[in-house]
Amino acid sequence: MKKLLLYLSVLVLAVMSLASIVKGHSPTAGGSKPITIVYLAPTTENNLLHLSLQAHFDLPDFLISAINTGIDLTFIADIEIVQQRKLLPDKDILDLEWHKKLHFYALTRHYVVEDLTFNKQANFNSLRNALVLLGRYNKVPITDKPLSASSAATHARVRVKLSRADLPLPLRLKSYIIYPRPLSSDWHQWSL
Repeated sequence: MKKLLLYLSVLVLAVMSLASIVKGHSPTAGGSKPITIVYLAPTTENNLLHLSLQAHFDLPDFLISAINTGIDLTFIADIEIVQQRKLLPDKDILDLEWHKKLHFYALTRHYVVEDLTFNKQANFNSLRNALVLLGRYNKVPITDKPLSASSAATHARVRVKLSRADLPLPLRLKSYIIYPRPLSSDWHQWSL
């Protein structure tokens, strides 16, 4: 019991210290989203669905400071395909995630965007250029088999988000205190 009280008091002190560090700091005052999908183009070739999109990043200052001190940020593009049914709950046809990671190497002063899904990477001298590639997906295949022709209404949706679970614990706590809203874009939906 004494150990539990000790751990709880340490946790309370840590949260209070963290709160005092970030006191007065607020997320973007205008309420703008940290991630916005600015271009979305689903295409069908040979009855296979492909997706091109471009996300724009307006990251809060604490995330820019984190990346510039060497903390990796992982971003996920969530794709869902759902078939609507009248008397039953909607049927999930596909739930897919694409992962990209942003690294900064202080010694060489360059940024690396690593596509963890397709095992590719690219180097950049500026954060701005790295963020452009981080948000770009060109004709990425969503399905590897043809979608079945069904009379039921089917729709797809996509969003891009920061994976808070991949942040180090102190930064994860700080992210919830400083920016309690989701660090993601809105869902963008279209009919298939």
